[in-house]
Amino acid sequence: MTLWKDEDDYKILTDKNEIQELTTNFIFLQSNKRLLDILHNYFSERKGFSTEFLGFMFKNELEEFDQSYENMTDNQVLLSADYPAAVEDCEAYLNFDEFYQYFEDGFNKLVNEFPDRYNELEVRQALEKVKEALRV
Repeated sequence: MTLWKDEDDYKILTDKNEIQELTTNFIFLQSNKRLLDILHNYFSERKGFSTEFLGFMFKNELEEFDQSYENMTDNQVLLSADYPAAVEDCEAYLNFDEFYQYFEDGFNKLVNEFPDRYNELEVRQALEKVKEALRV
């Protein structure tokens, strides 16, 4: 996934439904084990993680000359989605509260649709660790 395109190459995403769909898709692409790893070893450590076309990055992981870096505050996460994960290359700037809420909502939706896919208790504990790390 390329996070260092020119800002002009990305559509700025503000539609909450689109952001939720991308976040839910990101969660769905992970197995239970992989999701737990991402929550424990990345997001709860304020480290980003991305698949080939979809990811989340914290400001400290971006280069200072990157336009996204300049647009972010220290308490934001960059959601970046490239085609085919999104209809067009896009990014969204999410504060920590929004980031956490999108993950919690996405997980709630998936655990209701696919109750055997994830160990709900383990994922909820990992989400709580992320919540604490982000101070939300």
